[in-house]
Amino acid sequence: MGYKTKNIVDLDQKVKCITLALRTKISTNDPLRYLACISDYYKFKNHLYSRLRIALYSNGCSFALCTMCPIPNEASNPDLMKITVENYINQVKLALKEYSNQEIIAIYCENFFSEYEIPKEANQAILNLVKETKCKYLLIGAHPIFITREKLKAAYDILGDQTKLIIGLGLQSANDEIRKTCIRTPLTREVFLKAHKIIQEFGYSTKSYILLKPPFLLHDEAIKDTVESVVWLHEQSISDDITICPTRIAKGTVLRDLFDKNIYSQPKLAALVECLYQIQQKKMSARVSLSSSDAPELETIMPSGCEICKEKILRALREYNNLKQVDFEKLRCPHCIAEEKKHDPKEFYNLSFQERVAYWLKLTETS
Repeated sequence: MGYKTKNIVDLDQKVKCITLALRTKISTNDPLRYLACISDYYKFKNHLYSRLRIALYSNGCSFALCTMCPIPNEASNPDLMKITVENYINQVKLALKEYSNQEIIAIYCENFFSEYEIPKEANQAILNLVKETKCKYLLIGAHPIFITREKLKAAYDILGDQTKLIIGLGLQSANDEIRKTCIRTPLTREVFLKAHKIIQEFGYSTKSYILLKPPFLLHDEAIKDTVESVVWLHEQSISDDITICPTRIAKGTVLRDLFDKNIYSQPKLAALVECLYQIQQKKMSARVSLSSSDAPELETIMPSGCEICKEKILRALREYNNLKQVDFEKLRCPHCIAEEKKHDPKEFYNLSFQERVAYWLKLTETS
């Protein structure tokens, strides 16, 4: 093959440089306002709760190198404006003032326990604001490396037993090679399991995110990886809240560059149905993220379907997320599956994941 890279360190460095070069910050003149604030319902442990979702305008992610993630682009440009402790606090205050009496409050700000992203003073003030609402659960996200007993003890000292934490951890894939080579997130299964164990010690819950069709994967590989990742989580007894996230294609990412070069196609809704059907056959479960972009300024390509299946599948998925039984076998769409397979890049056939990355780099360097 002409796409092998002997020096893996060199390949990794090139991917890192291109990932950062592709990043595009959105513009905003109001750090006092959050990015988005949405009231909806959320299924957790076989119960449906009212939920308030607050996406904070922040200083950005500690890593910002995942090939598909647009969240770093939704952060402040530090060269123009830095989000202060007061800004963070006021964003949450404003959201809580506009919406009240929610059973779950979800705060999205990349890594809630990273002091680089959310200063300790802001973190504690936000926890105190949430405590005042007397909500049942606070849902936050964090990279597993930021989960420590000291940080969870500090959160517990504020929230007590009144409000329990649900901590979202982005496993993305249970396959180490896919996570390292295709998604490029600095995470191992061992670190993920260690974080989950600490979360359990405090009586808190883990929300596990699985990505449907990471960059560089073909259709069949993507379905297989998602199903196997859900199975792995169940085998580890981490099944309170597994969420499958169909990949969205946003500008300013490696994924969008792959899409523009015709070596990636968006996952169809039918692929999501196929995953849920196979999971259902195994007597397991996972919920689905149907969220659209939290930052409408970004051009985002969402999973879709044909005229025959699209609305039917979306309606069924919403019902499924709201505790209703759905027979996914009846929702399978052979037309959409065939269409998605047709768009699998032939250039990736018989190439390893590492070779696919090298192939993309070669295209990028010559374009």
